[in-house]
Amino acid sequence: MSGTSSLTPDPASMHSEVTPEEVGRRFLMLVDSLKSFDALSATRVRERMQLPMTDSEQKVGGHFSAQRPESGWEYSFSYRIDPEHVRYTNATLVFNASAQNIADTTPACHLDFDTYVNNLQSMGFTEVEGTAEYESPMPHPIIDPETGAVIDQGERRHFRIPTYLYSRADVGVVIRQRGDTYAPASVRHRRCVESISVGKAS
Repeated sequence: MSGTSSLTPDPASMHSEVTPEEVGRRFLMLVDSLKSFDALSATRVRERMQLPMTDSEQKVGGHFSAQRPESGWEYSFSYRIDPEHVRYTNATLVFNASAQNIADTTPACHLDFDTYVNNLQSMGFTEVEGTAEYESPMPHPIIDPETGAVIDQGERRHFRIPTYLYSRADVGVVIRQRGDTYAPASVRHRRCVESISVGKAS
């Protein structure tokens, strides 16, 4: 398939049948078809994804992107095949908001984080233990301005960085959950995906 020569997102109206949900379903079908990492090829990616992709001139790969009209959401799919450096061989689906304070995640969250994870688990993927990363922001201490002594020091809190690794044989999937810092409490009941990538398991 051939696409345009620019990586500028196409209006979704140009690809009305390729909604974020449909791209997500095709991506999961691509992942499930990979019984081994060696099966991740340009031919397989294009056959499974069926997207009007732009070819890369620098490497074996391609890119597709679109926007949901008037929603502020963009979504893109790209892949790269690098036989010499297998760690760079992957296929990735990304959902981006054009502004940080978009509260309505619906256009990019018809398939939410739990749906992706449940599908991966039903395919036989398991979370790689010991790969969770945490951050523990230390609250600033309250200082006595006259003596410089610490009056109060808040308790250190630990937060998991929302990136998860799954594997099946030598196929690895990295899925990143989108934060909902800017979403109002009324719409925080769904966890959405920021990106999901398939490549070689670590």
